[in-house]
This record gives sequence, structure tokens and C-alpha cells, in this order.
Amino acid sequence: MNEFVRFYEENEISPVSQDISNLKLHIKRRERLYRLLGIDSQLFKGANILEVGAGSGYNTLVFLLLGAKVDIVEPNPTGRKEMQNLFSSYHINPSQYQIYDCVIEAFDSSMQYDFVIAEGFLPPFEERQRDVMLEKLFKNVKDGGYCVITTICEFSYFFEYLRRILGLILVKDIGVFEEKVKVLSQAFKGHLETLKFASRPIEDWVKDSILNPVNDHFSFTIADSIRQFQKICAFDVVGTSPALVANLSWYKDIEYSYARQILRDFSSKRHLLVCTQFEDSVRDVEKNDSLACQLRNLKELIKVYREGYKSNQIVKITHLLEEIIRENQDLGEFFLKSVKEVILLLKGEGMSGEKISCMKHFSKAWGRGQQYVCIKKIENEI
Repeated sequence: MNEFVRFYEENEISPVSQDISNLKLHIKRRERLYRLLGIDSQLFKGANILEVGAGSGYNTLVFLLLGAKVDIVEPNPTGRKEMQNLFSSYHINPSQYQIYDCVIEAFDSSMQYDFVIAEGFLPPFEERQRDVMLEKLFKNVKDGGYCVITTICEFSYFFEYLRRILGLILVKDIGVFEEKVKVLSQAFKGHLETLKFASRPIEDWVKDSILNPVNDHFSFTIADSIRQFQKICAFDVVGTSPALVANLSWYKDIEYSYARQILRDFSSKRHLLVCTQFEDSVRDVEKNDSLACQLRNLKELIKVYREGYKSNQIVKITHLLEEIIRENQDLGEFFLKSVKEVILLLKGEGMSGEKISCMKHFSKAWGRGQQYVCIKKIENEI
């Protein structure tokens, strides 16, 4: 059992639970996502879908309501139980779906699917493990079919890392998991409420973003995903969300490769993942590469703190954040003020939930946390 699954099983957590009391809004959000990826929702009617890591099934529900048939690979027993209850509550015909109790590496099917969907679970794994998983995913995509995955990296998760260290300090002396969740939920509730269309309950966000040790390993960029795709099969990139790199292909430009364009330009655009308030811009690659190194160091320092709760790690984290401030002045006033607020809190005495909840700028600071990449499998490259 991998660490990712173990954390959820030990704490009886099912990821990706959502508030779908406004079902029309939930469907609209999901349809908009796939439209941005180049897939109209009408294509799901009658389609065969393989979804891997569906959690509690809230996103799967939309596929089913749109008329798809879905095979679901979900090793988490809590997730399987909750999705069954969810589907029943919406009167989904059991013939529309089948749930498999296994990880993707153990899934065995001779069927090839119109769509293979793998949201949220690939980023924590090492490249070698992801190669195995991606190869397994692509084995099940039919020629002309689509595969959609998600990526998360140090840039897109930067503000989450800062919330993580504040949260870990806040609950370092609390031993009971549910008590940690309660304290952290109160501290960060106001932060999450600044995300207008956030659909996750605060408790689920706390468990996943603050307390889940798997977050120590996030390092999987859009460019990384394309490089790994290239090892496995011939494909076209249909779309990404966010679309950091423009697709300037003309209809007669048959030899144009959007994948190649992304690999060429991604390094100069990846800073846009740090903050949702950043507008489109190009940045010096050396600056982004330097920031990437700093953010990897930050991630490692937070990991070491989580494992030992040593105060000297807080000093090191503070010094690193001050270095980030000095060397990234061009990222703008909101970014600088948000990070400075975190530094002041780390340097101060008596970390409290009230101090975290009252942060003026940082409470509104969010990265473009999870990115989507959609590819279409083709028989031969042109």
C-alpha cells in the first residue's frame, strides 16, 4: 500500500468530497473545465470512461448524469462507500458504473476507453512510479481517445506550503487527529472563504492540504507530464487549464506541435502558477529557475519540520522566505505583502488561530493549485 492510500485509510478520509447542494453549479463548473480542455460535455453521452482515483465520486457523478458509462478504480474503502451512497441518492442506474477495489497498477481490463480520467493522485509519486501509472493509463485509451490528468508543483502550491507550516506550528502540541482538524478549520476558515467558488468542506481541505504527509512530495509540472507522455505514445495536447502557453497553430499548420510549444515556453510562464492574482506575463527563465530551487528547498524544510517539530527549522524557513522576498521583487506588491505577513507571524511569539485568521493579505493569497492536461492519443506522429 502506498503512502497516499495509507493516510486516507488510517484516518478514514475520502478525498475530493464537495458541496454540491447547487447541483447545476457543480455541473456547470465541470462542463466549463472540460470545455477549456477542448472537450464538449456532449461527447460524454454514451461514452465509456475509466476514472482512476475518483474519491467520493462527486466528479464522477457529473459524467454519469451526462449519460456516460464509467469504470472506477478506487482503492480507498471510505471513498467507495461514499460514492455508492452518493450515486444511490441521485438514483444512478447501477448498470452505468462499476467500481474496482484496486490501484491502477493492478487494474486489468481488455477494454479501451473513450476517456481515461486521472485527477489529483499522480503528483506525489516519483517519476519512475508515474511512468508505470501513465503507461497503464494509456494502455486503456483507445486510438483517438482522450486522457486527462492533473499536475501540481512547488510553484502552484507555494501558498499552500506557507499555510502548511503555519498550521503545523499551530497544532504541534495536539496529539488527537480530529482535534487538529478542528483547530485548523477554525484558523483557516476565513482563508478558504475568499475562494468564491471553492466547493470543498474546510475540514477536508485541512486534512489534505495541512496534515497529509503526501504533500511533502508534490513536484510534477505541466512540462513534466508532457515529457513523460512522450516516453509512452504518440499524442496531441488538446488543452491545458490554465492555458499558460498560447496555442498559435493555424489550421493549415499541420506540423505545429502544441506539446513542443509548451516545453519551449513553460519555464518563462510558470511563475503565473504562484498566485491567482498574477496577470499574463513572461519572466526571465533564470529568475524562475532560481525561484524553483528556493521553493524546492522550502518544501524540504517544511517536511523536516513536520517530521521533528524542531524550532531551528522555523528559523531556516524564515531566512529562506526573506531571501525569496529580496530576489523576487518583480512579482509585485500583493505577493510581497502576503509573504511578509507570513514572515512576521513566524518571527512573532504565540502562534494562534486568531492571528492566522486575521491575516489581511495572505488570507486572500492562493496559487493555481491543480492544473489539468488533456491529450488525444494518435496512432502515428505526423
